[in-house]
Amino acid sequence: MKTNIEEQLNKALESAENYFLGDKKVEEYERTAQNFRKLVEKGVVKERGNNLMSISDSSYFRTRIFFNYAPVSVDDFTFGNSYTFSY
Repeated sequence: MKTNIEEQLNKALESAENYFLGDKKVEEYERTAQNFRKLVEKGVVKERGNNLMSISDSSYFRTRIFFNYAPVSVDDFTFGNSYTFSY
């Protein structure tokens, strides 16, 4: 037997469903979401989540680069600092 709060929740959900039924924007959103799920299945995109590089993985990109024949380490660049290179 359903409780009063369950009945109220079901009524609210049905009301919201009827309100948005046939709405062009909602249908467009549903199509977009379905297309996105297909792209996830194909492996083209990933679901949202923590896709940031971990500190241990960032060591792969710590390398020396050469810009105008002046060796510079990637670690030399920090946010807010400006560097000038002389030729």
